[in-house]
Amino acid sequence: SFKKRVKTTTDTLFDIASNTKMYALNFAVQKLVYEGKLSLNDRVVDFFPAFKDPQKAKVKGKADVKVRDLLLHQAGFASGYPFLKDKKLKEKEAGRSNKEITLEILMDIPLIYETGTDSVYSDIDYILLGFIVEHITKMTLDQYVKKNIYEPLGLTHITYKPLQNGFKKEDCAATETQLAIRSVTKEEFSKKESGLLQGIVHDGNAYLPMNQVSGHAGLFANARSLGL
Repeated sequence: SFKKRVKTTTDTLFDIASNTKMYALNFAVQKLVYEGKLSLNDRVVDFFPAFKDPQKAKVKGKADVKVRDLLLHQAGFASGYPFLKDKKLKEKEAGRSNKEITLEILMDIPLIYETGTDSVYSDIDYILLGFIVEHITKMTLDQYVKKNIYEPLGLTHITYKPLQNGFKKEDCAATETQLAIRSVTKEEFSKKESGLLQGIVHDGNAYLPMNQVSGHAGLFANARSLGL
């Protein structure tokens, strides 16, 4: 048990995990579609020409995957991908961000079923959607939703990376104990230490491969900000 306990208040921020898809990414897509900057029928390859089927892929068709398919979780991807074990991320060159490497990995991830023939809830879909939003807006996803959605609505307790945006650990509900310690500003896991995770995203793929900002996870909020 922990000797120092922090009481939850109406201002306490919670790691809202996969609800990030609803309260960040979907809002961003809706706004861009409304403004005519994005169509649900746009293809991923229209934004990222390198988005192709691997030569030995058993299922072909990445060139035809549309934004609509990603939103409906019927693009053809598996539910997730072990980015943290990928050789490209483990051996990345100095000076390149984890997120840059992750985008490269996504370009080569194969489909596991034919687009539109099934529905598999997939983080890959929403990681890709986040990259598309950033490509169109020329802003990081956290900057875009803050400036265009949260601030205009007067929401003060909803943010990515709370410890870098004016909040303290004590302002955030803890998510888990005995996890590998994570740094606030440099995305890397401590292999030797573990502790209480508080104020840093719990999702490992949002934390390291996506530098804490992703369409599938990473957002923190209090109940009032979500309710409004």
